[in-house]
Amino acid sequence: MARDTQGTQGTQSQASNIWTQVESQPMEKIVWGRLYGKNIKIKSLGTSSKYRILYTHSSFSVDLNNDEFSAGRGETNDLILTLNDLPEKILTRISKVHFIIKRANCELTNPVYIQDLSRNGTFVNNEKIGTNKMRILKNDDVISLSHPTYKAFVFKDLSPNESIGLPEEINKTYYVNKKLGSGAYGLVRLVYDTRTCQQYAMKIVKKNMLSGSARPSTNFSDPDRNLSHPCVVRMHDIVDKPDSVYMVLEFMRGGDLLNRIINNKLLSEETSKLYFYQMCHAVKYLHDRGITHRDLKPDNVLLETNDEETLLKVSDFGLSKFVQKDSVMRTLCGTPLYVAPEVLITGGREAYTKKVDIWSLGVVLFTWFAYGHSAWKGVSQRAKLLINQMLIVDPERRPSIDDVLQCTWLRDAQVLQKAKKLMKLEGMEIEEEENNFLEPPTKRSRLGGEMGGGMGGGGLLDIYAMAWEHLRPGSSPVDWCEGNYLISSNIAEFVNTFSNFLFILLPPVLIMLFKEYGRFVTPGIHVIWVLLIVVGLSSMYFHATLSLIGQLLDELAILWVFMAAFSLFYPKRYYPNKTFSWLMLLSAIAATGLSWWKPIVNAFVLMFMSIPTMIMLYTELQRVSDQRVYRLGIRSTTVWAVAVFCWINDRVFCEAWSSINFPYLHGFWHIFIFIAAYTVLVLFAYFYVESELPQRQPLLKYWPKNEFEFGIPFISIRNPGKALRNTI
Repeated sequence: MARDTQGTQGTQSQASNIWTQVESQPMEKIVWGRLYGKNIKIKSLGTSSKYRILYTHSSFSVDLNNDEFSAGRGETNDLILTLNDLPEKILTRISKVHFIIKRANCELTNPVYIQDLSRNGTFVNNEKIGTNKMRILKNDDVISLSHPTYKAFVFKDLSPNESIGLPEEINKTYYVNKKLGSGAYGLVRLVYDTRTCQQYAMKIVKKNMLSGSARPSTNFSDPDRNLSHPCVVRMHDIVDKPDSVYMVLEFMRGGDLLNRIINNKLLSEETSKLYFYQMCHAVKYLHDRGITHRDLKPDNVLLETNDEETLLKVSDFGLSKFVQKDSVMRTLCGTPLYVAPEVLITGGREAYTKKVDIWSLGVVLFTWFAYGHSAWKGVSQRAKLLINQMLIVDPERRPSIDDVLQCTWLRDAQVLQKAKKLMKLEGMEIEEEENNFLEPPTKRSRLGGEMGGGMGGGGLLDIYAMAWEHLRPGSSPVDWCEGNYLISSNIAEFVNTFSNFLFILLPPVLIMLFKEYGRFVTPGIHVIWVLLIVVGLSSMYFHATLSLIGQLLDELAILWVFMAAFSLFYPKRYYPNKTFSWLMLLSAIAATGLSWWKPIVNAFVLMFMSIPTMIMLYTELQRVSDQRVYRLGIRSTTVWAVAVFCWINDRVFCEAWSSINFPYLHGFWHIFIFIAAYTVLVLFAYFYVESELPQRQPLLKYWPKNEFEFGIPFISIRNPGKALRNTI
């Protein structure tokens, strides 16, 4: 047993010694390049103490196996040039360190650089590099010293040759490096401009992979060559051959968007919004120039860096096509997962328009949120609504790129600021940029051109254009929680539009119920009922179109109802009636004028007026003796609070309500605020008679049954007396 143990220990000791000897032996360095002497005596070249030069058996070359290799007259060089190597007239023009050849980490996949450190010049293939400048060395390049005619070395690259089979135009200009990726039509390689060392991505498209009319013609490069936008990949060069097209494109280090989505698992909504905004910016640029991309997908969207907040660029215009404003295309092309239904259904045999890109954008945005989001949790309702709109099957109902850029989801000041910084749009203010998107392209060009040309950029035509823009659907900056055009293709917010039915249906009934009040107290009360109809119609128009003029009319109608009610029913003990009526009239006119400048002014005016209204209501309820009136006051206040709750929740907690598919609180606001406003008007009508005309003896009643206090309240007069002869 002891002998076995000793034998085992001896075997382990021998194995350990063998591994120690192996590890102690120096690793043989990889030879990645070789210099051959041309008009120079390589055999007699000196060596430095820094590195040991490895000669080949022929002794006519020197192997390169370190990160950096230097040559010159100085004694610290790897290659020391002396009179034994060069004629004196040449040697006197050689610098201490004339040039350096380097390859990062000796990796065969990295390019080889030569740096000129001499004022007298280092030349590659008769071209001067330039002092302290670099260029890329390729296989069989000839290095000349001090003068292009004195050819000293020939460089041999021992790494695998990636340029076999490529056109001479490519091999002459570029160093072809590793493969970056491949697609349906070919592959992409990393290339370097040999003179500038600039990196590019070269896409090789095999023409036989393209079917029918999708095959490129001799003007294949036209859509790309003249494009210049921060979110569109720039075309640097193109070589068109009978079998393939070689496109040299701007190189994006961050890779494509598909890999970013897969690797990150979950993109935040803010990041998705930043990326999508840039994509839309690029598509708008293309569409404005009559170009339809036709193959938008995450694979064709490239990122500048690996940072989360980075510049995004749309690429791969292999299927792009110039089209006129109203022209159509008939080619079946694109990636099936992202192709619009009008293309797939007809097999490309029937016409389609630029709306195919909108569908693809919708699928891309859907992909961002669907990948990694469990049941779409955390995705806002506005984002979902935008996707729904872009994925409308009927292309006529599908929004344009201008419509997409107008959507509320993309109007995020922080995201716009980040995008502006990334795209380096320093000369453009965010507000101006947003307004540009609000305006149709045709209107924008006319306003900036011939329309203002004869009038100094202003005048009646400009006013007309501005008014027309305010009438345009979607021109209002306000957008409520309900999705746009989900129920009807003609009505933006369907529920919010038709929830105004009480404003339309009840006023005729109220005119009938208050007939006695108008005859014996004040006929002005019927003006309020008519104004309520105007409020309803204005609100319906606004929510159906989301136009700025609709918003303005909606808020102004509410304002004038308030002012009319205050003028009619404000008790004298608070303020003299005639003076107060004039004050209300002037305030209404001022608020109306300000509203044309900024519609939001109305909201502040109405909120300000609600404060004295509620104070006066509370005060009057403390004085009233009729319990039916008191109970109506309590109900009115409660309904008003519920209405405010609905309004605030719709604005602030839209995402939470949308998560349970109930984004219709603004519709309930319409119903509750009508009930609250009407009951308050009834109460003030009662207070007015009790305070100013007590002999009329006001009586609160309900219709259709007086005993049912949840019916429609109105004011009856117990002691009418003589009818009023005065009018409003």
